[in-house]
Amino acid sequence: MAADVFPHTEPYSILRSAVPAVADNAREVLIPSWAAAFTIEAPVGGSDLKVAITGADDAAISADYVDVVAGNGPREFSAGYPGHGSVISVFVASATGSAVFIAEAEAEARS
Repeated sequence: MAADVFPHTEPYSILRSAVPAVADNAREVLIPSWAAAFTIEAPVGGSDLKVAITGADDAAISADYVDVVAGNGPREFSAGYPGHGSVISVFVASATGSAVFIAEAEAEARS
């Protein structure tokens, strides 16, 4: 499957998707060039997630990931400076496979 793309333009966009069915395989999420920040959330009742900034779509997630715990709310990440595209994509996986996630892109970082 191809990478996920946010459906709307600035200043805010939300994406609901799922990781591949194979446990620990990652789904690539393309971060909009206008985004200053983005969040990844594992909804209540879902599975914990792994998020990495390196990897490949539908391949095993790299070892340099951070955890996003299900039900703990969104984990915020900096995308760099709008228009400079320092983070162009992230890779989301789960030990269970087929886990649902929610991603949000924002033109301004939260304070």
